[in-house]
Amino acid sequence: SPGQGILEGSFAIMLPIQLSTFLMTLVRKNIMDGSSWHFWYSLSLGSVYLIPLIEGLRNHGTSSAVAASVGAASFAMFASRLMIAPSAFFARITLGLDKYLVMAAITSSIIFINCGSKAFQ
Repeated sequence: SPGQGILEGSFAIMLPIQLSTFLMTLVRKNIMDGSSWHFWYSLSLGSVYLIPLIEGLRNHGTSSAVAASVGAASFAMFASRLMIAPSAFFARITLGLDKYLVMAAITSSIIFINCGSKAFQ
């Protein structure tokens, strides 16, 4: 059923938090360096993104052709929401764009996505 597993998924953030403390212990004991800590911590944080992505794929699966096209458009809106934060990070850090420009783009994107998703409901 839709939404099943979402509440349990909220505990997924515990893995990166616990892993971070363990990895930081390894850094303090000179078993691993700081860049390795950043890599593994980023990977564990990124894994938390898989839960809503998998739930979105599971909940947007449909059988008929018409429902499938509406489901695909709805899933595209869902996937767009998931990509806002990584896109903003890339624009701010990698491209060096002004933070107010990035915030304006995020706000515009959210408004656009919300208006578009209401058209498919």
